[in-house]
Amino acid sequence: MPGVFALTVYDNRLAAEGEFDTAGGVSANGIAAWDGSSWAPLGTGMDHYVYALTVCDNKLIAGGIFNTAGGISANKIAAWGLR
Repeated sequence: MPGVFALTVYDNRLAAEGEFDTAGGVSANGIAAWDGSSWAPLGTGMDHYVYALTVCDNKLIAGGIFNTAGGISANKIAAWGLR
């Protein structure tokens, strides 16, 4: 069933992940961020599903069942650094 599986705060935004392809009308392949007024995708998303999010050392860490994140090989774990 489509839905949001995890939320965390990262870079002063609310990061959401789950089984979705849009967030607030914006294309977002399973992972997106809310800045208080609009949604934005985090890269090109994942090829499958993310089930956990956390922040460690100023990086957003995603874990789940996926092989790529943002088009880059990622064996079930991926990280985003601060911009």
